[in-house]
Amino acid sequence: MGTDIYIFQEKREGDMWVYDGEFPFKGRDYDLFGWLDGNFSSKFTAIAKDRGLPYDITPETKKHIEDIEGDEGCGESWLTFKEIMDNVESDAEKQRYFEEFIGTIEYISENDDLANHRIVFCFII
Repeated sequence: MGTDIYIFQEKREGDMWVYDGEFPFKGRDYDLFGWLDGNFSSKFTAIAKDRGLPYDITPETKKHIEDIEGDEGCGESWLTFKEIMDNVESDAEKQRYFEEFIGTIEYISENDDLANHRIVFCFII
C-alpha cells in the first residue's frame, strides 16, 4: 500500500474557472508529492503547503474529488501552472527530476498564459 495522487485540470475562461479534465499524470513519486504540497517528505521545498481546495473550485472537480476521497483522502490543494513553472524555472535539478510532469504542463498550456491553468489535487492513502 502507498499513497496516490489524483490531479484535475481547470482553465480560466474570463473570470471563471472551468473543468478541463484529469491531468495526464500517473505515478507514485513522493518527492513530487512533497514538492507540490509539503505533506510528504521530499528533497525539495514545497511550492505551497496545505492550501486546501480553492474557494472557486469548479463543481465538476469538486465532485470528482469527493467521489475519490471517501474517508481516505488527505492533502487537498491546488497550484497554478505559473506557480509550478516559476518554482522550477532556474533550478536545473528540479527540471531534470520532474521532467515528465513539467513537460505535461508545457504541452497543455502551449501558447497560453500559465496563470490561466491550474491543477487541483488530493492524495489517497
